[in-house]
Amino acid sequence: MPSTVDPSLARALNPQRGVVVAPAAAMGELSVAAMGNGREGLVLVTDAAAFASAASSPFDFVVVDAALRAEDAHEVIRVARDAEPRALVIVVATTFEGCAAWLSAGADLMLPHPLTAAALDAAFAAQARRARALLVPMMARVAVPWQLRVGDATLVTPGGVSVSLSPAEVLLVEVLARHEGSPLSRADLARAAGMLEDGKRNVDAAMYRMRKRIEASTGELAPLRSVHGQGYVIAARLEVLRGA
Repeated sequence: MPSTVDPSLARALNPQRGVVVAPAAAMGELSVAAMGNGREGLVLVTDAAAFASAASSPFDFVVVDAALRAEDAHEVIRVARDAEPRALVIVVATTFEGCAAWLSAGADLMLPHPLTAAALDAAFAAQARRARALLVPMMARVAVPWQLRVGDATLVTPGGVSVSLSPAEVLLVEVLARHEGSPLSRADLARAAGMLEDGKRNVDAAMYRMRKRIEASTGELAPLRSVHGQGYVIAARLEVLRGA
């Protein structure tokens, strides 16, 4: 694999590090399947709080049992999407009745109980096919940065698709860009964007909405990442243009 490929995309071709989040009663079944053909570094946790701690280390996939408390399961998916946007999030369930809700919450696919290593390997293979299909055009555009056009409050993808930003969103992206890939705390971002009352919570809400809108409007992974315990960072090349 060429060294210019984003490591998280490269790992999508051969996922090894995973986290299983399930009640104790289901952990044996899911952990055996997730180990597959010699995968190492599997982490087993039983609730969202433990997953939040585990997510501070890199992971390639998450297997979530739908039998968890609904609040826990949805929080696991939210944290997984924030921590490793390219990781594969799989929900395992006895029925697919709630499939639309799980996918809307951020899961990539659903698999049935009892989960087998063969089914999980097939899901990984499907993910790898998709990653390979994306790899060539991504590498062709690797030298093209995102652009923040401050004058007209627009974020432009490497592919040339524009997304309008609010004044507060422009400030957030501009401040992150000034730190050149170093994480910036929620408190610092709140001060920079003038979010004085309940600022940290408002930063989280603003970043979440902005990322969802960018990805829905452009089909591109938003260049904004959360860093557990540190804040947010720009995770792609970004040029700031101050002219109109």
